[in-house]
Amino acid sequence: MSAILIPGIAPNHPIGLQINLNTSSLIEVLLFANTPNYVYKNFRREDSVKSLSSKYSTEQLITEYQKHISAINQSAEDVVTAYAILIGLTFFDYPKALEAIHKLNLSPLTWGNEIKEIFVANAKTTNVFNVSPQVSLNPPFNTISSGNIQTQRVTPKTGKQHD
Repeated sequence: MSAILIPGIAPNHPIGLQINLNTSSLIEVLLFANTPNYVYKNFRREDSVKSLSSKYSTEQLITEYQKHISAINQSAEDVVTAYAILIGLTFFDYPKALEAIHKLNLSPLTWGNEIKEIFVANAKTTNVFNVSPQVSLNPPFNTISSGNIQTQRVTPKTGKQHD
């Protein structure tokens, strides 16, 4: 794994991020890629890309993406880093990821817009329902009601039901 240093920022500068990517593996993916789906799937499998979402915020990644895209003499590492950041953003929660990706200028990347579309098409919708039980005690019968289920309280000593 080699470190990608942000252009124009000294390695020990407190503002710059040092993004560690498995660049040789990722460059190989780009060299052999014949579809954007291949890039998307293989970059998402790479641990160094997965870890971007746990190490950095979306805003930090957007800033770094913009630095690599706007580099005057883009190197292969700049292109790999830009793709890695784009795909790394897909590991955030969907709404947060989509908002961040919409902020990126994807036109400099050959498959940038296609990768965004793959992400959107593969999104899994999750619905969360909060259900609160309705419990009521109806004295003098001590009947507990929860939806369609009713239970009656039985006295432990006698085993008799209370009507």
